[in-house]
Amino acid sequence: MRLHTAWLSPAGNKLPRMIAQKADLLVLFFGWIGLLLRGAPITGCIIGGLSIMAWSFLAGSPLLLPWIVLSHVGLSAFATSLRGCELSLTGWNRGPEILAETRNGALLRYADLHAGKDPQS
Repeated sequence: MRLHTAWLSPAGNKLPRMIAQKADLLVLFFGWIGLLLRGAPITGCIIGGLSIMAWSFLAGSPLLLPWIVLSHVGLSAFATSLRGCELSLTGWNRGPEILAETRNGALLRYADLHAGKDPQS
């Protein structure tokens, strides 16, 4: 079972986005490019620019490889928070946290929780 956070659209006319609270393997392997692929363009581009600057400063240094590994691990650990920050910047509202095995299971539990209610309440 995983904890999923529901993010509600500002207009209320879309299904909520369910983001699982877990480390992201795509971000672990690809770093800031993984954030771009996961749908976080603002934070992905900011972290990508900082990474390129750090690579240029650490070029030829023995600290380059440990920095790359640690940055990928850190981004993977906090990818869920970064994606939530990205959604809040674009106007989405944080909803309830739902315990489910999969994203679709979390959507079903959310629908069951709010059956017959106004989606914005």
